[in-house]
Parts: sequence; C-alpha cells; structure tokens
Amino acid sequence: MLTLLLNGTSSGVHTVTIVARTTTNPSIMATGEPTDQELVAAANRGDEAAFAGLVRRYIPLAQKVALRILAGRPDSGGLAEDAVQDALVEFAGMFPGFPSTGLPGQTVFKLAVRAARGLRDKDRRRRERAANVDPPAPPSAAADPFLRDILRAVVASLSEPLRDVFVLRFRDFASEKEIAEALEIPVGTVKSRLHLAVKALREDRRLKDLLGE
Repeated sequence: MLTLLLNGTSSGVHTVTIVARTTTNPSIMATGEPTDQELVAAANRGDEAAFAGLVRRYIPLAQKVALRILAGRPDSGGLAEDAVQDALVEFAGMFPGFPSTGLPGQTVFKLAVRAARGLRDKDRRRRERAANVDPPAPPSAAADPFLRDILRAVVASLSEPLRDVFVLRFRDFASEKEIAEALEIPVGTVKSRLHLAVKALREDRRLKDLLGE
C-alpha cells in the first residue's frame, strides 16, 4: 500500500511524505536519476519507490497551479492541499497501466487543474448558498500573491474562465494545447479566451492611466 501524506509548513507550501510498502525487489531509484519513462515503467511493475519518485518530481507543479487557481479563497491553502491530494490519489489510480509513452508531468498538471477548479466551484456555490446573494465579485488583488500592483488588480477582475487561461498561459507558461487538455476545452476556446483576456487588459482604464494613454 502506498500512502500519500501532505505536510503543511509556516509558508503555506506543502511537502509530501510517501509511505511505501517495503519490498525485497531492487528499486530503479537506486540507479541514480531515472527518466520519467523509466519511472513509469518501474511503477507499472509495482515499484512503489519509482512512483514516489514521480510524485516528488511533480508535486511542486501541482501545488503551484492549485494555489494559483484557488487564490482569493478564504482558505486557499487548505483548498489547494485538498486539490493536490485529490490529484495525486487519481494519479496513483492510473498505475499499473499508465501508458509507457504518457507524460506524467502533464498528467499531474491536468489532474491538479481539474481538482482545483472543482473545489473552487464547490466552495463558491457553498458560500453563495450561505449568503443567499448573487455570486461574489472576483478576488481582490491583495489576495493574489503572484500578481502585483495595477496589473494584479486588473487580472483579478477578469472572469474566472478568462483569468484561468490567462494565468496558465502567461504565469505558468503552459502551451495552448496543454491549457486545453488541462481545462478540458477546445484549443480554439483557449485562443478566443486569451484574445478576450488580453483585449480586456488593454481596454482597462487603470492600465491606460498607468501607461498615460
């Protein structure tokens, strides 16, 4: 049995503790720094240390994207922790049987995005029901540690669909194809949302005032 435990720190970043069953079979991890494909092959054979190596390699990516998607929520750190845990549990369920030509990093990224968006939507619905009011406004700029000053406030005011695509593209440097796969939308939709997001930024009066236009 493989157990995944997320440990909180004072900075809000979570590390992972992986408890694997002890086996008598030698692990590929003893050979140095294996490639993703080598780790996948070994994990598919039941090498739990190899799977743990994949988790350690890509959990920072999952944490990063989950925190960004959930920024502005009252308990964004806790929600991000839950999203990462859900993503890793789903990732673990893909073994054995993960495609030998698959991309584990891209898979973890996609699972983390989906889990974080699901928790974000669930949290929004819960707060709407509790308050019995219209949907809340976008998070304030001060709640997002990754964007700064005027640009941060403008990006935070974008609708969630536009903001998700914009942040994934220009902060996480994900390709349009990766964004489409992560958000489960067509590439054409990614392109149109990026266009609308950039157009909204260009037309925002705060940026125009900042640039003297």
